[in-house]
Amino acid sequence: FTATNHTTSWYAWVPVREWATPIVMPATAIGINGYLSPLLSTLGGGVTDAATGAPLAGVSVTAYDGSGSPQVATTGPDGRYSLAVTAGSYRLRFAVDGYTPQFYGGGQDEATAQPVTVPPDRNDLDVALAAIPQITGVVTDSVSGAGLAAITVTATDVATHQSVSATTSGDGGYALTLPTGSFISLEGQFQAQEQ
Repeated sequence: FTATNHTTSWYAWVPVREWATPIVMPATAIGINGYLSPLLSTLGGGVTDAATGAPLAGVSVTAYDGSGSPQVATTGPDGRYSLAVTAGSYRLRFAVDGYTPQFYGGGQDEATAQPVTVPPDRNDLDVALAAIPQITGVVTDSVSGAGLAAITVTATDVATHQSVSATTSGDGGYALTLPTGSFISLEGQFQAQEQ
């Protein structure tokens, strides 16, 4: 049994002719069915930090083919990934915490993504992800030096007046994730509680 973009199979469902079961033909043979598996191609490459060039581990790589059944892989410690996919056209999305998600070719959504067609195998699908801008710090008591919890820290964009806020954790630490822009106003607020 053979078909385009599928493996060859011999009766009874073996990949090599020498292993096939012979069929002795009487007048009619019924139930001689074939099962073919799609040929698999490889989509692979590496993911790095756009600023440092360092490999990024733990990046989720999703291959969309429009069927509603995406294939998913995760980059290893060396930033490399590999997906086994059937022949077709795919759009690859890369996402990990702390970085702006993107599609292969630089698109920000499936409509603007650059499609990748296999076969042949593609192991050159490298991307560099940009870190999401952040402001981090610790708010402390000016007398004791202890971290202060439940303090609201706000950064305001001077051009758009849009604000981004975070609340300090138990040790006074905070992290503000910022869109691209010029944030220069930073303030903290808390409510005093009577003891």
